Amino acid sequence: MDIVLTITALALFGSFCLAFIGACLNALFRDRPFRPTRDGIACFAREWAAMLVLAPAGLIGVRTRPVAPSPPEFPSEERIPVLLVPGFGLN
Repeated sequence: MDIVLTITALALFGSFCLAFIGACLNALFRDRPFRPTRDGIACFAREWAAMLVLAPAGLIGVRTRPVAPSPPEFPSEERIPVLLVPGFGLN
């Protein structure tokens, strides 16, 4: 039981530190100080919660096995081009 609590505490502390560093860098680059208002604290809490959810999801994604490539269904002349936009929907 102690190991589970230790891992949970480390995850909470680590994600809090990363979210705090991100908030400090954001304030530094925008040249505006962080104000502990209701909106500022709510924004920080949302970022912290997102980090708590996305960090384990990223670790799970790293551990999955690669899928064997399948042969294309269409000849190369009839392929539809796909535009990938990295970072869309995240910070």
